[in-house]
Amino acid sequence: MGQRTQMLLKVHILDTESSKKETVYLNYHYQWGFGKVMPMAFLNLATHLAMTTKCEADSFQEATKYFPKIADTYCSVQNEGINLTNELPDDDDETKEYEFKNPHKAGFDNNNGWLCAELDVIFMYEHFYLRKGKVKFYRGIEEATKRFPLGSPMSIESWQSEFQEFCSKKWLTGYKNLLSSYNIDFPYTPNKKGETK
Repeated sequence: MGQRTQMLLKVHILDTESSKKETVYLNYHYQWGFGKVMPMAFLNLATHLAMTTKCEADSFQEATKYFPKIADTYCSVQNEGINLTNELPDDDDETKEYEFKNPHKAGFDNNNGWLCAELDVIFMYEHFYLRKGKVKFYRGIEEATKRFPLGSPMSIESWQSEFQEFCSKKWLTGYKNLLSSYNIDFPYTPNKKGETK
């Protein structure tokens, strides 16, 4: 029920001591998640990683298993005590990679689109540090048109335009500037006609 959005995260974690790397996939499905609910949840996570986030773990393997719990703290959304974030099936990494690349084929009920973010994170001295990342938005049922079907990419400018009641252009400028300061890019940009390229 309600407007639904979904955030898919692909997080590459590098251990500076051992040079080991692990990739963690995370999915968040939001009930009543239209407007800026989902992008603000991502901003919350990115900001805390940019500030460095402590993780008391005895090993890198333990730290990577604990990372989803840290992310849950910042990505989960509540309204008046009601949890708006639904748990999703724990699929294997191959399935999660496919869903990350093709979010509209994941089979989840989605009205208002997807946010897919890929992040590079360092684990050092019991802390996670954000290095860089990129964010892509994709059209949901209500944003889809004959020319731009369900699951097609859209710029954050197009996203903001769809939710002007909740996301002003001033908000958009601040959002992009802050995430850009964290070395997080937005690959999709609109051309003069407002189309995504």
